[in-house]
Amino acid sequence: MDIDKFLDRQFLMTDAGRIDRVRDLYTTFNPHVDLEALKASGFFNALEEMMRPILDYRDDHSPGAVAYWAKLGMVKEFHGEDVPMSWTEYEMKTGYRWEDPENQGRQNRFKKWNSFVPVSAFKPENKGRKYPAVVVLHGGFNPISIIDG
Repeated sequence: MDIDKFLDRQFLMTDAGRIDRVRDLYTTFNPHVDLEALKASGFFNALEEMMRPILDYRDDHSPGAVAYWAKLGMVKEFHGEDVPMSWTEYEMKTGYRWEDPENQGRQNRFKKWNSFVPVSAFKPENKGRKYPAVVVLHGGFNPISIIDG
């Protein structure tokens, strides 16, 4: 594996351009990170595999992205794509008002979320079986798929 080539791969985030490449994930907010030590440790080999779905497939709905998870025994499902998010309603229910005049981005417009379900959950013999649930938040304005890796 060419680690420097991997570190120079584009990584799309909506953070005003502070993070544009994989290497920026490690150096932007901590200039003292020892990239050479991380390279020697084998860390980036594992990271490349973990980040494959978000680096290889810009569209997490693409057949390739869905197939990636299928090969790992998971069915990737998409939810809430057409369910509008009302921040006014949210504020009335919770008392919390999200406001950030410095931020140029738009807050979520839909109640989108993804699930990853083990293929085994669809087998008739597993009907009624309970599976653990893991909730992962992806952060503000970034695409949901950012946590796929």
